[in-house]
Amino acid sequence: MGVFDGSSGPAKLQQGGTFSANPVSMVAGRVSMEHMTEAAFERLERMGDWLRRELAAAIKMRQAPYVVTGAASLLRIHPKRRMPRDYREAYTQPGEAASIREMGRFFASEGIIFPAAGTACLSTAMSEGDLENVALVFERYLAVESTL
Repeated sequence: MGVFDGSSGPAKLQQGGTFSANPVSMVAGRVSMEHMTEAAFERLERMGDWLRRELAAAIKMRQAPYVVTGAASLLRIHPKRRMPRDYREAYTQPGEAASIREMGRFFASEGIIFPAAGTACLSTAMSEGDLENVALVFERYLAVESTL
């Protein structure tokens, strides 16, 4: 972390961000990390695996133009028919971005905040019911989208 230290002159590496050096965020992050256990990480991984499988099954059932990527508690829904192999292929084109925005609006209308980029991060506070709800809302979105 010394490369970011600017207390005795210019830092060797500049860094900035919304919560950089915010004491409340720092304490919250530390407390969160102290409470993470191996079991919590394993649960998050199972949750991510389950949700990605459910989303992929909905896509396959509808033959929708989406794929799901991710690992552990992270996932991303790509508005593409083929799995991206690198960051260039993962880049969302304008028409694809419109599709993801519409999906986000649909999720919001169902009470779920889904980030505009189609990415999500699961948390230990989520229940099986929360995950099932995400999967059901996505299935409903695909059903509605296919009629447009």
